[in-house]
Amino acid sequence: MRLLELVVFIYLQSFLIFSFSGGLKSCSLLYSKKMEVKNAFDSERFIYESFRNACEGRGFGSFVEWQKVCKDMWELDYIAWTEADTFMEIEKPEKGKLMYGRWTGPYGAGEVYCRVR
Repeated sequence: MRLLELVVFIYLQSFLIFSFSGGLKSCSLLYSKKMEVKNAFDSERFIYESFRNACEGRGFGSFVEWQKVCKDMWELDYIAWTEADTFMEIEKPEKGKLMYGRWTGPYGAGEVYCRVR
């Protein structure tokens, strides 16, 4: 009877260990996916808000500085800015220049518009 109890005990322990390791692997995959999504969100939000701040004259001295900081900080493949009237018609130009920013990188791509005050 002792041998049978030992075999059952070892079998149950092995089953629990394999189940536990599978659960840990799933948790690890979920965590890495969560961090990927968080980095993408943080990247987009920072670039977007810092461009808006640059338009308002806060945070960055120029759009060139914004471009360099964002490119280095988020390891972007491409980042650029221009006046939007170079490629589209602007309805109310008296409200100020409409600026356009665009980027692509490891966390996705995006674009943003804002008026320089």
